[in-house]
Amino acid sequence: MQISTAPIIHARTKDVDFRSNLLIVPDNFTAYTTAWCRKFITESTRYFETVGKEGRRILFCNDDIVVIGLSIIIQDLYDLCQRSPRYHLVDGTRTNYAFLGFVFPRSEIKHPFEIPYSMFLDQYQEYMDLRWNDSGSSKDSLIATRIPFEYKDFPEAKSISALLPKDSPKSKLIFNTADATQDEIIAEIISKLASGSHLSFCSNLPNATSFIDSHFDIGTSVHHDKIKEQILSSFEVPPSVASTADPSIEYEYSFSFSQKVSIPPYHNTHVNMGSETQTPPNPSPKNTKSVESKHESTFTQLQNIVGSTESAQNSDENRFSSTVGMVKEKIRQIPASNIPSFGSLFRKNKNEDIEESSETPFSSYGYFKK
Repeated sequence: MQISTAPIIHARTKDVDFRSNLLIVPDNFTAYTTAWCRKFITESTRYFETVGKEGRRILFCNDDIVVIGLSIIIQDLYDLCQRSPRYHLVDGTRTNYAFLGFVFPRSEIKHPFEIPYSMFLDQYQEYMDLRWNDSGSSKDSLIATRIPFEYKDFPEAKSISALLPKDSPKSKLIFNTADATQDEIIAEIISKLASGSHLSFCSNLPNATSFIDSHFDIGTSVHHDKIKEQILSSFEVPPSVASTADPSIEYEYSFSFSQKVSIPPYHNTHVNMGSETQTPPNPSPKNTKSVESKHESTFTQLQNIVGSTESAQNSDENRFSSTVGMVKEKIRQIPASNIPSFGSLFRKNKNEDIEESSETPFSSYGYFKK
C-alpha cells in the first residue's frame, strides 16, 4: 500500500558521535518535534548490547504523526538482510548501532502494514552515503538533514496479534517476547490508531527500569514476569483514589525500587544528623506560617490518598491491600534528616519556627508535581 512517509535517523557516522538534533528528520519538523521524538528514540537505544539479533522495534505517536522504527546493531541488520556490511564500524573498530525510522502523517494510517528489514537497511545506506564522511570539525556535521515526505509502498500486515485490551490501557502492559512477533504487535497497535488511541511500544526490553522509567506504555521482554512484579509493586493511584487529590495539580505516585526509606514517629522533635541529635534550626518567623501551611496541606493530601486507598480495598482488596501497607510503612519510616522540607511535621509545638527548604516535599520519594 502507498503511504506518505519521511525518514528519521539517530546514528553515529565515521568520525562524529550521535547528534543532539538527530541525523535525519522530516523537512517539516520543528525543534520541539525533534526533541519529543528523541526522548523515545534514545530510550530504545539504551542497553544496545541487549537488543538481540532482531533489534528493538518501537512505535510512538501524537495527534499529527506516527513514528515506527528499529533500534539495532548495524552488523546484525546486514546479516538479517544477507548483505555485505557497510557503515557498520565507527572509528574503524567500534560497533555501530542506530535508530532507523519512518514518520507517517497520522491521517495516512488506515490499515495495518509492515516494514521489512530490507526497507530499514535501504534507508540507512541511502543516508549514510550522504553523511558518513562528515567532518568532526565542521559545524554542518551537527545539523540534521531535512527530507521531504514522499509516497512509498509498504506491504500489508500478514498477521495481527490479539494481546491488547479493547480500550486503551490505563497502565503499562508488558508481554512475553514469545507471545507474538514484533510485526504482529505493531500491526495490532496500528489497527487501534484509527480510533484516536495514543499508544507507544518498545520490544525486547532488557529489564524493569528500561520500561517503568520510560515513556513507553506497551513492551515485550523475556523478563516479562519480573517486570510485571515490579510494576505491581509500584504505588498506583486508581481513578477512585485520584479523585480525592487537588484536581488542579497533576501528581505522580511511585517509590524507587532500590531506595530504602524510613520515617520516625511524627511526635519526634529532633532530627538525627549522623552521630548527633540536633534540633532543626530556626529561621526568620516571617516564613513560618506559609511553610507550615504548605507542608501540612501536602502531607494531609497524601494521608487522604492513603485513606482513600483503604476504602478502595473493599472493591478490589487483592490489588490494594499490600500496596496500602507498603506505602504506610515507607511513609512511617522515612528519616527526617532526608526530608528537610517536612521538618515542621516533627514538632510538638506548632508555634515553633522552622527553616524553609527549597526542596519539594517528597520530591525524592515519589510524591511530586510533574
